[in-house]
Amino acid sequence: MLYSNNLSGVIPKEFENLKNLEKINIGNNKLIGSIPPELKNLSKLKHLKLNACNIYKECEIVNKLLGEKYMTECCSYNCVTCLGGHVSEINLNNFNLSGSIPPEIGKLSYLKKLILGYNNFSGSIPPELGNLSNLMKLQLNNNNLSGEIPPELGNLTNITDLSLNYNNLDGSIPTEFGKLSSLTELSLNDNNLDGSIPTEFGKLSNLTELSLYNNNLDGSIPTEFGKLSNLEYLSLNDNNLDGSIPTEFGKLSNLTELWLYNNKLSGSIPTELGNLSKLKNLHLYNNTLSGTIPSELGILSNLEYLSLHDNNLDGSIPTEFGKLSNLEYLSLSNNNLDGSIPPEFGRLSNLTQLSLHDNNLDGSIPPEFGRLSNLTQL
Repeated sequence: MLYSNNLSGVIPKEFENLKNLEKINIGNNKLIGSIPPELKNLSKLKHLKLNACNIYKECEIVNKLLGEKYMTECCSYNCVTCLGGHVSEINLNNFNLSGSIPPEIGKLSYLKKLILGYNNFSGSIPPELGNLSNLMKLQLNNNNLSGEIPPELGNLTNITDLSLNYNNLDGSIPTEFGKLSSLTELSLNDNNLDGSIPTEFGKLSNLTELSLYNNNLDGSIPTEFGKLSNLEYLSLNDNNLDGSIPTEFGKLSNLTELWLYNNKLSGSIPTELGNLSKLKNLHLYNNTLSGTIPSELGILSNLEYLSLHDNNLDGSIPTEFGKLSNLEYLSLSNNNLDGSIPPEFGRLSNLTQLSLHDNNLDGSIPPEFGRLSNLTQL
């Protein structure tokens, strides 16, 4: 008996030579590997104790995930990382796997990363994944998963990256996600999610990226988003969101990209957006926004792409837009804009595309356009 030591390595297959062996107890060690099939040849063996050799049980779960063609010790796989006799990481990205995700995965209590993206997994997301209290990264993106998102995932308080995008998930976004205080990246885009965006998202103070685009979300954008001071990327486009753009967005001082197009947003463009000094992409097109274009947008010196077309905007084009020295793309078409085209546009030396068609603009074309040497579309 060799139990309760710090033995490591694998069980020697040479044990098959011990023809008179009746009992093996090697529990409470740090052994890894699979049980040698040669042990089946020990005809006198009556007792085999491997308790607390958790890696065997854990590898059985991993092998179930991989399929029958993987039946060996899982810690030897390039896609599996083991630490201290436990499975700590599984990376099966783009392995052409199919079937359902085994609920037994929820028993891998030491797991920190579970990456199953770009496969053909189907069925629902097992709620048992909510038991993985040490999990920091969960990527199930680009599969064929369906059903609702289990609220149990809200128990993953150590998770920093949660990617469920590009699936067929439906139902509402669990309000329990508001408890994921460590979360930095949340991707739920390209599903069939409906209902409103949880106001509880305002509690995710570490969030830097939030992708909810291309779903069926409705209701208004929560004003609580203004509390997400670390947010850099926000994409809510291609939904059914209505109401106004929250003025609280002006507090998102780290925001570089804001994508709100293809919704049903109304009201005016908040002047507070002029506070977003790091903003590079602002896309508000194809809504029902009205009122004048805030001159404060001319303060956004880092802005590269500005899309406001297909709205109900009126008034004149702000001359302050001439200060947007990094602007490459400007689209204001299909609105009700009037007045003349600002000659200040001649300062936009990096501009490649300018769309002003289908408005009520008058006056002459500014000769300053001749300075726009990088312009490819006018």
